[in-house]
Amino acid sequence: MKKIISAIILLIIFCLGVVVFAGCQRTEDDLPRKRLPEYESGYFRYAVDTWPSGKQKAYLIGLTESGMQQTELIYPDTIDGYAVYGIGYEFDTGFFQISVGEIYSDNLQKFFMPTEPIEMGRVLGTVGSIEDDIRIVYWGNSFGNSSLLDASNPIYGYNLYVEKYEFLIQINLKFSIANVSYMYNYDNAPNDGYYWVDSYDESLITFIPPEPTRDGYTFGGWYKDSECTDIWNFDTDITGKEILVDRSEAFNYEAFIEHYVKIDYSGISLYAKWIEV
Repeated sequence: MKKIISAIILLIIFCLGVVVFAGCQRTEDDLPRKRLPEYESGYFRYAVDTWPSGKQKAYLIGLTESGMQQTELIYPDTIDGYAVYGIGYEFDTGFFQISVGEIYSDNLQKFFMPTEPIEMGRVLGTVGSIEDDIRIVYWGNSFGNSSLLDASNPIYGYNLYVEKYEFLIQINLKFSIANVSYMYNYDNAPNDGYYWVDSYDESLITFIPPEPTRDGYTFGGWYKDSECTDIWNFDTDITGKEILVDRSEAFNYEAFIEHYVKIDYSGISLYAKWIEV
């Protein structure tokens, strides 16, 4: 009888051990349990998370010495072959969670972001700090994740789709509309034909975006008209005034559209020229 009881006890202990052991195995929905290995590449510092399945994710966590000298930076889709899933990450110590990651330097003026990082749930880092005036420029069709755009930070957002402005009102963020739009300039182009956006206040364009690509064609420069007869001269041509949104009017959608889109919009569109191969 004692042997049977002992065997049952051992079986229970074994089963509990299996459950505990299984519970300690990280699933792909869990946070990492320690600080991730960190690396440097070009302008960015990044961390790599390796899941049990072998899948790997990269997160931007800061700038290198070279990156801290730049005035404009672009969020990279990949870095050293890893897909970049967001800015910053959290790890779970078992007692509390620790956040890692911030894009900041005294020289940085603009940070160009895609529509949104791959992984919305873990975009926990910030761009700049409360004292900074770093402008985040979105070239996609939304302003991305509110956890990245902290309402306490004086960060400016730009958007080529003005109907998305309600998002900024919800998080009380200062924002304005892009007044420079770069167009793919061919039928059925991605992103409703928009390649890039930016904003300047009656000044030269100091940042020229990476050249767009198109199968079967080479890029031939940026022009003021879709027929590509009048080239934009980055050394001499001046933009219009920056479009700063009056928040008191922004709460009224009709007034917002009338004022900033149909009447007082001072933006320009630059069109890509394509040379068939």
